[in-house]
Amino acid sequence: MILLYHGVVAEDAPSERSCAAQALPVSVFVRHLGWIGGRRRFVPLAEYLAARGRTSRIATLTFDDGLAGTFDRVEPFLRRERIPATFFVSTAHVDSEELLWFTALDALCFEGEHAAVEYEGHRYSLGTLDEKRSSRRALGGLARASGDAVAFAKGILARHPLSAGARAEYRGMGRAAIAAAARDPLFEIGGHTRTHPYLPQCSAARQREEILGNREELAEMTGHPVRYFAYPGGEYDTTTLQIVRDGGFDAGFATVSRRLGDPRLEIERVGIYSPPLWKVAVKAAGIVPFARRLGVSIG
Repeated sequence: MILLYHGVVAEDAPSERSCAAQALPVSVFVRHLGWIGGRRRFVPLAEYLAARGRTSRIATLTFDDGLAGTFDRVEPFLRRERIPATFFVSTAHVDSEELLWFTALDALCFEGEHAAVEYEGHRYSLGTLDEKRSSRRALGGLARASGDAVAFAKGILARHPLSAGARAEYRGMGRAAIAAAARDPLFEIGGHTRTHPYLPQCSAARQREEILGNREELAEMTGHPVRYFAYPGGEYDTTTLQIVRDGGFDAGFATVSRRLGDPRLEIERVGIYSPPLWKVAVKAAGIVPFARRLGVSIG
């Protein structure tokens, strides 16, 4: 089982923040890993892949996006428990005021700096928690439908600016933290594009710049070759696979494989998006693919 987490928020964070980036409180994350660790042995990603399917008693841990707050909260626990992890990092928000497009929408909707978002004559209210969630879903849908989610979010933020304080929770890891993580044999840094676009919506040239530019930036920061790549949002196409293949990555990671012909570059992961342990248990049991075929979402 290859576990996939995104955001991990502080225990005392406002409830709105747990709506962002599929985030979970620290105590929930720790409880999950305690339950899984009682049933499987955590191993580095390279060891998991080398097991070639003999993985029923082992697990490996991955995080997407490279959020500084998440790394700062999980790193002490992982180091104390000696749990290895791979962090797939997008580089546009490294040591930058820029936020990834979806975290920018999270900050806009959940940090309380605007009463509403105005877009093309529509007003998306940010009053109650339900309204914030609804507006975030709507804006995320519009970002995707626009064909360029990165440009969409930049346009929205240009009209609804955020303070440095609102941005702080959603910032990316710094170069120093990335380099320090890469020096520790417990951790590995993987690629995750520069700006986290929907890759199938990008031209071949832009996909190449996003994927290979990200790899070059991370290699320069860490002093190590970048062996693994995770597709933002789990989305990719045949062009993406060709670029990852030609780029010399050892493996590529999706959430659900599209089965486009290269299993080494379409490795599935188990996304953990909600607190209940029963959902973790169901996913650990391998029931999710069967549930998908029945049209049931575990969440």
